[in-house]
Amino acid sequence: MNRIATLAPLSLALVLLAGCGPTAEDEANMKEKMELEGKRAKILMADMNDCQKLGAELKAFKEGKDGERLKALDPWWGKLGKGAKDKLVEAHKAEWNEQTNAMVQGGGRCIAEFKANF
Repeated sequence: MNRIATLAPLSLALVLLAGCGPTAEDEANMKEKMELEGKRAKILMADMNDCQKLGAELKAFKEGKDGERLKALDPWWGKLGKGAKDKLVEAHKAEWNEQTNAMVQGGGRCIAEFKANF
């Protein structure tokens, strides 16, 4: 009997940990996040040689419905656990890498405009 009492909490912990992953809602939010980040990445890559144009287009994105929706997803992303985030990033690796690359390249060339309007 003591053996069962000892193993029960461990078993419950393993079940709970194994069940912690992205939900269907998390997957839908991540898909939307990556679509919106992809739109912003296209702006960064298209205008990285014209900093003034980049700043104006980033500002328009940020203040528009896509930017507002992306900002609305921030609390969800912030509350998501590391394991779920890792799984979602892995599932959307190509999109994640594309937007990260765009931020580094576009933001690196037009730092002031990037900081002001991202």
